[in-house]
Amino acid sequence: MKSVIVVGAGIWGSSLALRLAETGWDVTLVEQHKPGHVRQSSAGETRLLRCAHGGDDWYARLAWRARDDWRRLEERAGEELYQEAGMVWFARTPDGWEHASAQVLKNLDIPCEVLGPGDGGRFFPDYRGDDLSFLLWEPHAGVIRARRATQVTAGLAVAAGARLVRARALPATSGSTTGGTAGGTTVSGA
Repeated sequence: MKSVIVVGAGIWGSSLALRLAETGWDVTLVEQHKPGHVRQSSAGETRLLRCAHGGDDWYARLAWRARDDWRRLEERAGEELYQEAGMVWFARTPDGWEHASAQVLKNLDIPCEVLGPGDGGRFFPDYRGDDLSFLLWEPHAGVIRARRATQVTAGLAVAAGARLVRARALPATSGSTTGGTAGGTTVSGA
C-alpha cells in the first residue's frame, strides 16, 4: 500500500487526505492545530464563491464546478456548508471587468443577468446607482462556511482511514525525510 504524509489539515490538505484515503492510500494528516483552528488559513468563518472573474474563463469554469462539489460535500456531511445568496457587481464603465465577466459567464452557460443601474433597488432599498453603467447579477454566487467545511472534510478523511496527527511539520534537511513531531513522537516520510 502506498503511504503519504499530508502536511496541513486546512481545506486543501484535508481534501487531499480524504481523496487519497478513499483511493487506498495509507494517509497521515499532520496539523499543529485542530482542523478549523483560527490560525489556519482555511478557517475563517466564510469565503465567497462566485464565478465572475473578468475575462478568465478558466476560473469561471472551475468555480462553477466547485459549486457542485460543495453541494456534494454538503450531502455527505448532512449539513449546509454553502449558502447560495447571489451577488451583485456594480459596473462603473460599460466595457470593464464586469462586462468581460458577463461575456464569459454567458459563454459558459453560467446563470447571470445584466441589469440596468436603476434595478439595484430590488436588492438594496437605499440604493442609488446614478454613477453606474450597469449591474451584473450572479444568482448562484454565495458563501461557504469555511471553518465548518474544513472540520467536516478533515472528519471525513479520518472516517475514510486517514490518521490525523497533531504535530508541527519539520522541513527536510539534506539526506533526511520530511515529517513532524508530536509529544516526542516523530512522523516521517520520504
